Amino acid sequence: MTESVHEAIQALIRSEGEAVELPPPHARPTVITLSREAGSNGDVVAEALASRLNLEVHDRDVIDRVAQRMHTDASAVSALDEAMGRARDLWLYSLFTGYDLSQGSFKRHLINVLLSFGRIGGIVVGRGGHLVLGRVATLRIRLTGSPEACARRYGEAHGLDAAKAREDVDRINHDRSRFVWDMFHARLNDPTTFDVVVNTDRFNDPESVADMIVDSLNRVSPEM
Repeated sequence: MTESVHEAIQALIRSEGEAVELPPPHARPTVITLSREAGSNGDVVAEALASRLNLEVHDRDVIDRVAQRMHTDASAVSALDEAMGRARDLWLYSLFTGYDLSQGSFKRHLINVLLSFGRIGGIVVGRGGHLVLGRVATLRIRLTGSPEACARRYGEAHGLDAAKAREDVDRINHDRSRFVWDMFHARLNDPTTFDVVVNTDRFNDPESVADMIVDSLNRVSPEM
């Protein structure tokens, strides 16, 4: 399954006219992709990793760079971000502005932006980075957890009651899964597309999770 997914992604990249020639393993920058469920401490872990490894976190700036490439403002592109189902509502925007906000255009620019981060290194958060950078990433991480635990953490972080927190977590996770499927026809919860999957119910201290990921980074084979 993993090979078929990566081959499909590489074929898609080649079809967009983007070269996929990789430097030898010892010359590649450190690239960590971090996929996370809402409430799994993904943002905290990403920042902790960035501090430990002196790397930049690429999250919101992915969309900012896509917007630059699409010659439009980031707020419009945000409607496409991790919720491609909303893209169908943007045809009026495209009609009146002349900007191409189609799914195909977004996908092309997203792939190119992710590949650019793959060349310079860093921690790439979400947006199918583990698939696009599957041949480049030093380590591909997935943070998950039970709906109850994730909703509790999300509610505490955002000041929400249990019912609203669970509603938001379910919606965000659905949108993220739908985004990856619409973009890459891959299941976000497919463990074979990751190197390390961490259940944050059991490993609930973000600092300890970051330490564990750094340890995994030091042990991973450079041959890919």
